[in-house]
Amino acid sequence: MKQSISKLLWVLLFWAGLSACQKDAPMDTQSPVQFKFEGTIDGQAVLFEAGEKNYFLNTNYADNGINDVLLMSGTFENKADPTADFLRFDFYGYDSARNNAILQNVFSNTDFVSFSQDSLLQNTSNLVIQFKTIFATGAINTWDFGDGSPTVTGDSVVHTYSSNLPFVNVKLTTNNVLQGCTETVTNVMNLDDLTSQVQFNISAPSTDSFVFSSITAANFNNFVWRIDSLIFAQVPSGMAVSTTLNDSLPHQVELIATGPLLNSNWKGKIQASAMPCFAAFFFTPISLPSQEVRIRKPFNTAILTYRKNGTLYSSYKNDGTNQSNQVIFTKTDARAYDKNANGQSTISLRGSVNTFLYNVNNLNDSIQIVSSNVSTAVAHP
Repeated sequence: MKQSISKLLWVLLFWAGLSACQKDAPMDTQSPVQFKFEGTIDGQAVLFEAGEKNYFLNTNYADNGINDVLLMSGTFENKADPTADFLRFDFYGYDSARNNAILQNVFSNTDFVSFSQDSLLQNTSNLVIQFKTIFATGAINTWDFGDGSPTVTGDSVVHTYSSNLPFVNVKLTTNNVLQGCTETVTNVMNLDDLTSQVQFNISAPSTDSFVFSSITAANFNNFVWRIDSLIFAQVPSGMAVSTTLNDSLPHQVELIATGPLLNSNWKGKIQASAMPCFAAFFFTPISLPSQEVRIRKPFNTAILTYRKNGTLYSSYKNDGTNQSNQVIFTKTDARAYDKNANGQSTISLRGSVNTFLYNVNNLNDSIQIVSSNVSTAVAHP
């Protein structure tokens, strides 16, 4: 990660005071402090109890190529015997030196997932998309873009996605006041690959007949059209299909497109009427984001390290794969301790562990670690 000279100076000054972050177990003003791991490792009962002489607390920074992320550690270790077995819990979170809401931001999530060494294709600029309704002129059309932004109204709207969101649920609600009806449709959009997202347009030669045409840039070779979950057409290419409705009730039409390693669908609401009550839309990308490969952020992640008879085991495989969805530590309680004269404080974590640890030098050698009674602590500046 490239840094400015001023930031480098700041980091060097901070590191000068960071060495004092390594300390013994904290003192609790309310009750005696005792940290422990009680459970099984590789099927064997294990009990680590930490007192003032055999528990390390440490704070560090992890330079992951994007931002400095705070690494907070608590280790059950025999200080008098550096070769003895040990068990370490590492937690990654926000840079607390520039963020005062430590408990809220670092420990707001219940689950800490596995650390990942792999890289990730991430957007470096915004994605801009134009959305257009179908046969909704004169109606009030409300859009929810699925990214937490405020809803907007309009027949044709432009929205900017500024976050790296892989999938969003885009919802259109059409309120036709003259027709006295309201319809809603929601489509899941793959923002990471809009070219593999199928969609369709609709035309109505008469009040009860409809023509559907697929819109896609991907290599789909099979298109299945459904109305109210019933197949009314199946074609091997993107040719247009038509249908006739014999009532004035609202119906859901859905296109399911498949191809080599591809599967996508798109939905709309239609109604046969002189003034159809539609809830259907399509989109057109206006500006695609630039992308680059970056190291995955180690945020709200954890690493468990266990040494047994000189062999190191870790909670993530040392093979560069994505393991970010594997739960490592489930928190049941967190509370802060008092700060010392240098402004350093400690957080006590209680929770449970049920995962596998892998030999860092042999991925075929793994052991299971289980405990419903983990009490540990981490230090932060």
